[in-house]
Amino acid sequence: MDHVVSAEDAEIKLMEIEEYFETKLDKENRSRILKAIIAGRLSFDEDTEIFYIILKSSIKLDNGDEISSLKLEQATVAQIERASRKGGEFEQMISIVSSISGQPISVIGRIKQRDILIIAAVLSFFG
Repeated sequence: MDHVVSAEDAEIKLMEIEEYFETKLDKENRSRILKAIIAGRLSFDEDTEIFYIILKSSIKLDNGDEISSLKLEQATVAQIERASRKGGEFEQMISIVSSISGQPISVIGRIKQRDILIIAAVLSFFG
């Protein structure tokens, strides 16, 4: 893994994000987030309340374009309500990721597992 951010700086950034959202991540999500910050694949902008994720594996679209990063905002009540009408918990998460990233479900469905695990860890900040 490439180290773009030192482990110490990543820990400080994570603590700042946890403080901002007034939450403490569990050990597993904390580890995923720290690794992503250290690798330079995850950042958070307090001014816009947006997480930026650089995907480990780009999403290849049918038209030949690629998506290499996602912006994730906190979901609104309306977005959560729409997602709650979906099937199981995983389908609801995918629906929320689609809503908060502005990408269609068909694109979100192409995200590799290691990237969706980081996205799921990010969602844990939102409660």
